[in-house]
Amino acid sequence: MRWPFTLVVVCTLGYAIGQPSPSSAQGRIEIIEPWSVSRLLERHSEFIQEIKTVEGFRVQITATTELADATDMKVRFSKRFPAYKTYLDFHSPYYKLRIGDFRTKLEAYRCLMAIRSAYPDAHIVKDMVNASEI
Repeated sequence: MRWPFTLVVVCTLGYAIGQPSPSSAQGRIEIIEPWSVSRLLERHSEFIQEIKTVEGFRVQITATTELADATDMKVRFSKRFPAYKTYLDFHSPYYKLRIGDFRTKLEAYRCLMAIRSAYPDAHIVKDMVNASEI
């Protein structure tokens, strides 16, 4: 019973020792791909560069029916928080003042906490944001 076990162990060790180590193995890998794959990758990268907006989040400061009120609040906000980009959108019948271009809700939440003392009614909304700003 000991001889077969010993024979298996010796053969396994001999095979393992005979293998080249990963550091000593030198080689070259050549990837051959059809021209259609290359063309598809080129078209994909062109498409990605053309994307202007992506789904994301913004912080909404106010929604009002008066354009003058929304514009005034935009100016006041920009003076107080110049680091955030502001957007004034019209979704009938409201003018909505939104700030930032955030890819994740966590990023928008950080902004919300920074402005919460000055704008207690502010809240996070889903929106299409500028891809170049992310």
